[in-house]
Amino acid sequence: MAQKTCIEVAVNGASTRRVQPRIPVSAKEIIDEGVACIKAGAAVIHAHTLEPHSGKQNGNVDNCVAFMNGIREQVDAIVYPTVVGSPNPSNPAWLWEPTVELAKRGILEWGFLDPGSVNFCFILGRGRVDGRQRGLHQYQSCPGDGCGTSGRAPLPSGVRLL
Repeated sequence: MAQKTCIEVAVNGASTRRVQPRIPVSAKEIIDEGVACIKAGAAVIHAHTLEPHSGKQNGNVDNCVAFMNGIREQVDAIVYPTVVGSPNPSNPAWLWEPTVELAKRGILEWGFLDPGSVNFCFILGRGRVDGRQRGLHQYQSCPGDGCGTSGRAPLPSGVRLL
């Protein structure tokens, strides 16, 4: 029996046209790319919702609805977005509010859950000798937007970031 394969295509990402000139940004561009990929053999389409003028990632649920429905109206496909809300440190639910809204509208088949940034930093506990590391080595989870920020977990006594 032949082994079955499911192909997922990420038609864009959290990038801009300055970095990737042909990245599909508008709902129409995402629809055109997604439909072409499904017709070429893909089964799943993943796309980020981006600002049409800047290409920056946004939390526009209506844009997701437009490209998700636009692809599904033309081909049989699973389509899911990466869509994040506007950062709001006082409300941790900002990360998943757009996803919940898509589910409430009955459009979300698949989704993702972004629990927030979990950054791991290499830390060294006992200095260097002749350019070589020695002593205690460990990794530490640094919540927030990365190690060295105000959001990171405190380092144990005697341990410093490299």
